[in-house]
Amino acid sequence: MDFQKIDLKKEVSNLKKLSGKERGEDIKYLVSYIKKNKGEEGFKKVKAELNKIGYNLPNIDKIDNIEWIPVSLPNIFLVACVKIFNLKEEDIIEMGRKSLSFKSIFRFYIKYFLSFKKTITKASNSWDKHYSFGKIEIVKCNDKKKILIVRLKDFKVHQFTYIYFQGVFSQIIRIALGNKEIKSEKTKYALNGNFYYEYIFKWN
Repeated sequence: MDFQKIDLKKEVSNLKKLSGKERGEDIKYLVSYIKKNKGEEGFKKVKAELNKIGYNLPNIDKIDNIEWIPVSLPNIFLVACVKIFNLKEEDIIEMGRKSLSFKSIFRFYIKYFLSFKKTITKASNSWDKHYSFGKIEIVKCNDKKKILIVRLKDFKVHQFTYIYFQGVFSQIIRIALGNKEIKSEKTKYALNGNFYYEYIFKWN
């Protein structure tokens, strides 16, 4: 898919139909990232472009980090940023990596669970504390063979969000392993008419 050929109005219309909730810190991070990298004018540009197609961003400053918000909000903002700033897949992955310093749920487990396997297991088990839908399955975790395969299921979001999570998971693993370089890839599968993503992580 050519990211720049997406019809923003159509995408927003579809994303508004998404069900599910997530914590407010997600949209607050995305906005802070854009302001840091594109400036206040960059954020205003995203807001203005969304206004043109009839979507008005709420006052992000009034959203609390732990407040439950519609999953559509961060997805819509992310899609708009990708189109407006001509972001590539590697840019979205990097955005996901940088989110770790903002996401309290992941910082907690990296800080307090020193075992690699325990860190990954605890993080996956705590998914429902941050998202009201979806789940993470650890398909394979072998620190001796230096490979981890994670499956993200029942998580209906925009494809850019799956790319974003590739960066999030990569950074969790990198830090849990003591800042080792991580190679990652994602693959989409269909099972009984439902799609899920698998992420494969390898390191030296």
